Formats: sequence, C-alpha cells, structure tokens
Amino acid sequence: MFKKTVLDNGTRVITEEIPYVNTVSVGFWVEVGSRDERDTEQGYCHYLEHMLFKGTKRRTALQLAREVDAYGAYINASTDREITSFYINSIAERLDHSIDILADMLNNSIFDEKEMEREKQVVLEELKMTHDTPDDYIHEMAMKAVWPNNPIGRPIPGTEESINGIHREDLIRFYTLHYTAENLVIAVTGKCNHEKVVAAVQKAGVFTKAASFSPQRIPPEFGKTGNSENRDLQQVYYYLSMPGLSQRDERRFALYIVNSLFGSSMSSILFQEVRERLGLCYSIYSFLSNYHDTGLFTITCSTSNRFFKPSLEAVLRCCSDVYKNGISDDDIIQAKQQLKGHLALAYESVEFRMTRIAKQELTFGRYFTFDEMAGLIDTVTKDNVIDSIAYLFGEDRPCLISTLGPEGHSTIVREIGFQ
Repeated sequence: MFKKTVLDNGTRVITEEIPYVNTVSVGFWVEVGSRDERDTEQGYCHYLEHMLFKGTKRRTALQLAREVDAYGAYINASTDREITSFYINSIAERLDHSIDILADMLNNSIFDEKEMEREKQVVLEELKMTHDTPDDYIHEMAMKAVWPNNPIGRPIPGTEESINGIHREDLIRFYTLHYTAENLVIAVTGKCNHEKVVAAVQKAGVFTKAASFSPQRIPPEFGKTGNSENRDLQQVYYYLSMPGLSQRDERRFALYIVNSLFGSSMSSILFQEVRERLGLCYSIYSFLSNYHDTGLFTITCSTSNRFFKPSLEAVLRCCSDVYKNGISDDDIIQAKQQLKGHLALAYESVEFRMTRIAKQELTFGRYFTFDEMAGLIDTVTKDNVIDSIAYLFGEDRPCLISTLGPEGHSTIVREIGFQ
C-alpha cells in the first residue's frame, strides 16, 4: 500500500508497505544533479555525494560504515544528471536506524578540509577508472556530442581541473542552496508502517529550512557533429545517438516497445542480425535515456577494427529496414508481454520499488501501480509503434556517432557518411 505525507517543511515522505518481506529499503532523494551545476561548479554534485560519507557532527566516517555493516545492511549513493540519491537496504528491525544514519549524513556532515583533500584524490582515481573503461568512456563521449552546449552533456564527476579547484566554502554554498527540505523526497519500501516512518523522519530532524532554489534547466539542443578518439584498443566502441523522449511524454510507452523489439534483448532485431546471423560482434544493444525535458535513443556496439565497417553498415540497414517494413502485430504483442514480464520481475526487489516510487514522485508527483503501468503498455496501438519508428528512424531524423578505437578507424566513419 502506497502512502504519502508532506511535512511542514515541505519534505515529502512516501512509503510502500510490503508486509510479507523481512527487509526494507530507505532512500533519500535530492532533486539536484550535474545539469544544475554552473560552469564553475562542474563535479560538485558527485563530489558532494562523496563528502556526505566522510563524517558528521555525531559520527566519523568509520563509525558510519561500522554501524551499517554491524547489522548486515548495504549503503550506497548515486549522482545522476538530475537527481542525487542515498539509500540503505536492511532488515526491517533497523528501519529507524537507517533513517537516522541517512538524515545525519545529509543534515550534519562537517566537510572536514583534510577529508576533502583526500577525497579529491579518490574522485580523480574514479575519473581515471572511467577513462580506462571503454564502455564508460564512450558513453561520456556520446553525451558531449549529443548535448555539447548544455550542462546535461558534461561528465557527471567533472574534470581533473574542476575537482582540484573545489574549495570548502564554495561546496558548502552549493550544498546549502540545493540540499533543502522542499527538494527532498524520502522513500521507504518493504516491511514498514507509514506513520512510524514519518515519526522516525521527524525525530531524525532532516532539513529545517525551506527551499530557496528551483532548478532553472535550459532544454538542450541536439548536437550537429559526432566525435571520435583514437586509443590503443583491440576493438572499436561506438554509439549511435538519436533524439528520444522526455520522462513525461505520453509517447514513451510506444518507444519502450520499439526499443524492446529493436535492440534490448537476445531476440531483438539488432542482436539476431548483427551478432547471431552475421557474427560481427559480441556486444550490441539499444537503450533509452529519459530526462525532465529531453531524452535519447542509443545503439551501442563494440567489435574488432576489421568488423567495424560491416557491423555499422548492418546496424544502419536494420534501422532502415524497420522504418520501411514496420513491425508485425505478433511482435508488438510479444514486446508488450516482455515489458510487463520484466516489470513484474523487477517488482520482486524492495530496492527497485523504493527507487520507483521516489522517481515517480519527483517526476509526476504521484505513484503508478504495477497494474496501471501494465495497462499503459497495453493501450499502445500499432499506429503508435509505427509513429515511434518514424520518429527514431525517419529519413530526416538526426543521428550522431561517437567512436573510440584504434588509430585510423575514424576514416570509416567518414566513408559511411557521418560528419
């Protein structure tokens, strides 16, 4: 059962009680992400996420870790382009303790200067790890190409220069501006009681101040040119990026179906053609990225240099074929069943359900049940699917390529006709 309470300070507390489990997932979600950073603040959200683990007025960093580990719980955090989240998964008996720990981190962190300098080195190592991981690095390359003149296209962790340039007073100013009561959603799913959760939150004393900031996000414009980088690798990694849909766009369910059929599973068009029939790669798939006011549809593949051109040509041929020939009624029925099946399996996880109710609150201000979601999937018509295919693969639709691979691979990109 889903319940919601808005506290006097504006913080939203939402719960979904699942009485038959013995665990609980507690999440504190702050409506701020890397696209809310000014040019002089690149990497602040991610670095701030790190620093909230480095000690509070009541607990050292070691005490925070030991208190979580002592009862077999799991704590983590994530910085995205529009949201920063902190969460603990634990046994239900430790619910109040989990709330207290997260509230202490978000409300009472001390930002010790020695810890700040040490954590800068940790973040810089994380940047190096991304650079050395082609799957991660090509993603950052693609985002820069797709949204070149907007903060949403910048790397979430920032750059080496921006991290080294962070000062304590600037970080605290950023924290004070964004980490406020009205920007906070507290989501709890599992074996819990709503009224007791609200009481525990009030006792923990999360954020007494009201919000003084509302995100002023400028919708990004899709880029005009792709990008390529040479690296001493055995494979070429590439992204094909096309405009998608925002989180609120009613057409998104039809796009989910197209993505499912085209590239998100082993039975998909891309997998069966490029990997299974032609044997041109090991990894190939498509995925959707949805944000507040924009989105992306992306095809990603990695293959040896000698198969780069034929694999890319095969991918483009798949796009053209599905645009010209469409998708059968049976395929659409299968995709709907697949989406509902994936959703049903995901609902077995209390963490997934906690994440879902938090994101739905931040995006829609309400909660969608499994039956509602399944119903929305079922309402998609074949005409809706055809329109979505045309939206993605129509002859005048923009498509950018980002590539990372051995020297000389970029000449193939130009041969095929990409800028």
